[in-house]
Amino acid sequence: MVFKLTTSEIHLRDELQSDLIKAWEAAQEAMREFNAAQRAAKAKVEDAVIMFNKIAENTKAFTDAIAERAQEEIDARSPGWREGECGANAGHWRDEWKTFFIDELDPDWPCSIDIDKPYMDLTELPEEA
Repeated sequence: MVFKLTTSEIHLRDELQSDLIKAWEAAQEAMREFNAAQRAAKAKVEDAVIMFNKIAENTKAFTDAIAERAQEEIDARSPGWREGECGANAGHWRDEWKTFFIDELDPDWPCSIDIDKPYMDLTELPEEA
C-alpha cells in the first residue's frame, strides 16, 4: 500500500510551513527587540547601582568612623564614668552607629531571550511512502 499526501494536504502543508516561517521570523524579531531594550535598560540600572554602591560604601565608612571616634572618647574616660549611666549611654550610642547596616546592591539580572528554532520544516517530511 502506498501512502501519499493529497493535493489539498500538500497545499495545507505548504501554507502551514509558510505561516510557521512568518511566525518564527516575527518571534525572532520580537526577541531581538526585547534583548536590545533589556541591554539599554540594564545599562541604566548598572549606572544607578554603581552610584548607590559608592554612596553606600561612603556611608558605611562614615558610620564606622563615628563609632570609632566614640570608642576612642569612651576609652579616654575614667573607668568610673565608663561603668556609670553616662558610659552605658555612650556605649549604646556607639553601638547604634557601629551596627548600622547597609549592603551593596547586587541585582539578579534576567536573561536575554535566545531560543533555537522550535520546529522542523514540514517540506522536509516525505510526501509519499
